[in-house]
Amino acid sequence: MADRRPSLTSIRAFEAVARHKSISSAAEELCVSQPAVSQQLRHLEDNLGCSLTIRRSRGIELTREGEVLAARLTRAFAELWAGIEIARRFDGRERSVSVCLLAAFAQRWLIRRLVHFHERFPDIGVRLISAASTEELERTDVDVVIRCGRPHAGAVRADRLMANRFFPVASPELVARRPIDAPADLSNHTLIRVEAEPRHLDWPRWYQEAGSADILPRHRMTVSSSNHAIEAAVAGLGITIAHLPFVIDALASGALVAPLQPHVESDEGDYFVVTDKQAAPHVDDFRQWLIAQAGGTDTSLPAGPHASANASPAMAPADSSSAMSSAEKP
Repeated sequence: MADRRPSLTSIRAFEAVARHKSISSAAEELCVSQPAVSQQLRHLEDNLGCSLTIRRSRGIELTREGEVLAARLTRAFAELWAGIEIARRFDGRERSVSVCLLAAFAQRWLIRRLVHFHERFPDIGVRLISAASTEELERTDVDVVIRCGRPHAGAVRADRLMANRFFPVASPELVARRPIDAPADLSNHTLIRVEAEPRHLDWPRWYQEAGSADILPRHRMTVSSSNHAIEAAVAGLGITIAHLPFVIDALASGALVAPLQPHVESDEGDYFVVTDKQAAPHVDDFRQWLIAQAGGTDTSLPAGPHASANASPAMAPADSSSAMSSAEKP
């Protein structure tokens, strides 16, 4: 029986046309002529026995069959290129780890700990790719993704890093001037709010859990990112809601205190490190090191007013030797 499977050339041509909605753009990407792309499209349609595209004056439109095929091909090609990148790293010529994570997580937790990784693995480079939103973490062209929530089962492994709790934080100087012993005391302070999604819901959610939704603050301050909110709190401008991974070092150093309960579990889920199940050995080295570094961040903050992380040895500053487990020490 004759093999009726279409050629990879025609499949690749259609995927490029479907993605660009343009034969000329697809031809430019594939470094071939426009007639060559059109010919490959005809070959594929003849092979499948159906039309995949419709030419319009404004460009190419996909038929229903074309949309179904294009969606699957896009995912398949993404997996193909990801596999090629993994294979390249196995050849010994390049030993680097690409890591995609939220910008705030990189700045406030990971970067200050990377010195320990370079001391432990001096021959492995690290490339950080900052994401401005959680949607940007849905990518397969990197070695490691640090994200909230366990991903769907598949070709990846997901290891839990740390809890994702949030709670009010302020500078100790501000709390000393205007004590915060109960949620009602927030009415004497400026509350710092992050306007970006999903952080804009942190204060309302915390108010709900604290049973204090009717409290009005003295003033309000709005910023665009968690980084800005935390820096404003450190500077004594007011009180903000912070997520544990972003302030663990500031709490440990005493730059911030966590004066109020409750510490609320985030609806986004805990933080996970996500890697390919067949990742290169040096990528797995980074994964295991990361888990060891995060090992001390799950301890609950001390209860009671004006609590900081200083009372908990598991929340030591990033430069503490205790940040590495015994398994990670040379």
